Amino acid sequence: MAALVAGAWVTRRRRQLDQRPLGRQLLHPDASSSHFAQAICHIADRPARRALPEVDTAPTTVLVGEDSDGRSVLLDLAGAGVTTIEGDEAADLMGAMVTSLACADWAAGTNVTVVGADLAWVTSFDHPGFVHVDQLDEALEGWMRSGAERRRVGGDLDVDAVPEVLVVTDSPSAAQRARLLEALAPGMGLVLPAWKGSERSPEVGERVSATVAEAHLKRGDTRFVPFLIGEPARRALVDLNRVVTGDDTTHAPWWSTDEPPDGIPTIHNRPTITAREEDEMPELLTGTEHPVLLVLGTVELLGTRGESPSKAAKQCAEYCAWILQHPGRTAPAMGQALLVAEGTRRSNMSRLRTWLGASSEGEPYLPDAYTGRIALDARVTSDWEHLQARIAAGVNLTPSQGLVEALELVRGEPFADAAPGQWHWADTWRSDMVSTIRDIALVLAERSVQAGDAETARWALKRGLVAASDDELLISALVSVEASVGNRTEVDRWAVVLTRRVRETGIDLLPETVIALQRAIEGRARTRRV
Repeated sequence: MAALVAGAWVTRRRRQLDQRPLGRQLLHPDASSSHFAQAICHIADRPARRALPEVDTAPTTVLVGEDSDGRSVLLDLAGAGVTTIEGDEAADLMGAMVTSLACADWAAGTNVTVVGADLAWVTSFDHPGFVHVDQLDEALEGWMRSGAERRRVGGDLDVDAVPEVLVVTDSPSAAQRARLLEALAPGMGLVLPAWKGSERSPEVGERVSATVAEAHLKRGDTRFVPFLIGEPARRALVDLNRVVTGDDTTHAPWWSTDEPPDGIPTIHNRPTITAREEDEMPELLTGTEHPVLLVLGTVELLGTRGESPSKAAKQCAEYCAWILQHPGRTAPAMGQALLVAEGTRRSNMSRLRTWLGASSEGEPYLPDAYTGRIALDARVTSDWEHLQARIAAGVNLTPSQGLVEALELVRGEPFADAAPGQWHWADTWRSDMVSTIRDIALVLAERSVQAGDAETARWALKRGLVAASDDELLISALVSVEASVGNRTEVDRWAVVLTRRVRETGIDLLPETVIALQRAIEGRARTRRV
């Protein structure tokens, strides 16, 4: 379940990044929700739970828990027909079922209607197939029509017919229940609270009883630990979903609101680009005298004076990055942020201290934290800090040579060799790095185009795509540059990348992207009614 939720967040966040306006920063979750997200990613990254089910899953299959061996327990809601849930945790188990439908790739084409105030929060997933209503009567007529049409078609039901799930949190009346059950047809799944009092639940379908500690599927007599989503997890999910699905942005700290200072005739002179192989270390970082952490690509630690650790080197580099980003924090804060036990933290800190070594004056690059505050020697830096130094005036006011030098530091996507779920504390940092690099590339390309320098524009955009490979604004600009020099082969190639992206994500291209494609391929923008 953690892997499904984390995967959905990552996918939606990438969509936001790919269409983010120039000079704007994506919203970030508050501290509490961010810590919740880190915990979810940490759980998803555990080796025993990393793999999702390897069986063929129907579009209405949900994850309901895991057995004593850590294996996922699945339930096909349409296959069961009607699923009744009893026990004190019925509403929280329903919440987990709906979350599974909202996040699982295999359920992307399922229409889900949720009835009742207890699950109103699921609308925060902003899923196109989800509908929430307060009262059952608002959904009942549509449910009846769908069932009647499916039964009428019978065996000729199209295999591509959209499956439907109806989740009802409050006990329906006897008359409502009868109509719900009467409407059931192939491809429809109904989830209800268990019958109360002397009424007996139907013998067909599935019955689930759930407590905090254990749940039970009556069919097959399967016992398992249930997935439950209650407070405060619901509040955190709502906040995180709002952040990763909305269109709101804020002013980016790497973008200046000032006017260019007097005395500078132009901020663009044809820049000098250092010729080097793509996998070669940036010249600006070679021969460094003191340790420097590289995160703009694969994670590496250069210029150390001690022996590299025989194990946990990646974790040591991550610790180094965290300390650089959070100087002066305490050991408990570090352990909480990295979600590691104190013994593990101490061992890796010792390895990192040995690895970094000491300066020529004998000063350790990672001093013992006698004051309780952890910090690195000021001479330990990162390639990200070097990049920031070159755009200190703001991307839009930095001379073009500074933008070139910043892009030359980029070797790939930030944390390129980190597995999904690792560096979970750095998601906000990574988002800002990708956004900054993309804006640098766009600004440099735009200036170069205006100066008639298509070669520098092409170089800038391709450097930006190294860090933001699916960014729509970068690809659209590259299409325009290639069209301006008559390179039809590259125009067609990048146009295919954009149109394929539309099919894969289900997100429309921006209007300006459509116009750029029309001009590049058809020679002009199509006439629009004013």
